[in-house]
Amino acid sequence: MAFAVTEPVAELATTTNATSYALGAFTPAANSVLAVLVFATNTIASGTMTGGGLTWTQRTSQLYNLLHTAYLFTASVGASPSSTTITFDCTGDAASGCVMMAFQVTDADTIVPVRQVQPGSGALGNPSVTFPTTLLTVNAYIAGFGIPRNPPASTPPASWTEVADTGYGTPTSGATGAYRATGETGTTVTFTSALGNWGMIAVEINIREHGNLSQTLGAVTLSSASAVKVAGALSQTLGAAALSSAGSVKIVALLSQTLEIATLSSSGAVFVLGSATPTLDALSVVASGAVRISGSLDANLSSLVIAADGQVSLSGDAFISLDVISISSSGGVLVAGDLTVTLGDAVVNADGSVTITAESSIILEILGLVSDGAVNIFGDLSIGLGSLSILSAGSAIVSQPPVVSIPSGGGRQAGPFQTPTVVQLRPDVLDRLEARRIMRLIEEDEEILVILD
Repeated sequence: MAFAVTEPVAELATTTNATSYALGAFTPAANSVLAVLVFATNTIASGTMTGGGLTWTQRTSQLYNLLHTAYLFTASVGASPSSTTITFDCTGDAASGCVMMAFQVTDADTIVPVRQVQPGSGALGNPSVTFPTTLLTVNAYIAGFGIPRNPPASTPPASWTEVADTGYGTPTSGATGAYRATGETGTTVTFTSALGNWGMIAVEINIREHGNLSQTLGAVTLSSASAVKVAGALSQTLGAAALSSAGSVKIVALLSQTLEIATLSSSGAVFVLGSATPTLDALSVVASGAVRISGSLDANLSSLVIAADGQVSLSGDAFISLDVISISSSGGVLVAGDLTVTLGDAVVNADGSVTITAESSIILEILGLVSDGAVNIFGDLSIGLGSLSILSAGSAIVSQPPVVSIPSGGGRQAGPFQTPTVVQLRPDVLDRLEARRIMRLIEEDEEILVILD
């Protein structure tokens, strides 16, 4: 069904003093979003809405002309709608009259129907409200205002369609409503009308997201001041991708099958609930909150940077084959599975602690574990290692032997001796004499154990 806005049932304008007001019965379109504007006189009740067995949400309300109140309610319709009679209830403070109008948006986002809403009031002519962010041109917009005049005799904004301009005489009051499906690029919605004590509400309704983002893509950027959500596969073949959000980046399925460069950036949190990437050249995951990956992060990766002000957590294997990796966190770095199987260069940085509960690496060229807190490794640190650096402001704990074999200068490996040679060093200094002694011991095939003061 096409993205469109309609008035599914005739509006109501009544001067009856009551605690509930109802529109006529109708059957809404499947998978649509309903929005209802209510303008009730002489009531400041909190207000509720029922009808069709739907879940109604009051999005906002606005007091105007001292004791009149404007309300906005929305509800998402399922795949099998039934006959619906929309009823507004103001129990506790009966109204002296009511104007109510309904809008139906088809092909709208039923999960997150409202992008933004803005109420307002005033006494000058030409009622208007200004949204906090620019309206998206692909979305739908609904607005209306109430005023103590029957009828309001207003003109809707340019390119908008008016559904009602009506009212009643006791007390003299009226309301108008209008909509537009797509096309807006600004922030302000203005009606043309004579002065009066008006109350206005405007809302932006999201269009429905359809399927996968893309199958074949050269470059894509997803940017949001709130959240970026991808419910299916982000892409199958991708040249470059950047997902940026002031809220959170959430991917509940595969991020990509084949990807050259990906950047996930968020001032909130980055969550990947499935595999992040089976094949990837470069990946950057940056969050001021936390980075959490509940499946395997990568199968084949050339370069990876994971940075978080909070915590980096990997509940599965971090990497199978990797050239360069940098994991940095001001909180902690937690790896519940193997950190690496084949690795060229790795740096794990944390202001908190670095914890690896299984083997850190099988084959490693260069590894640096740096922490202001503690470095904890509960399995083997490495099997074959070229260069290793473990720095901690707290403690460094390895529950299994830290080095099984060390390549020597002549290409040989040190043999396992019953009693190793012990060399005691200061943690921040390795002077030339001690360095020469260690090299001599290695060349003589002696096993050494280094103890830091």
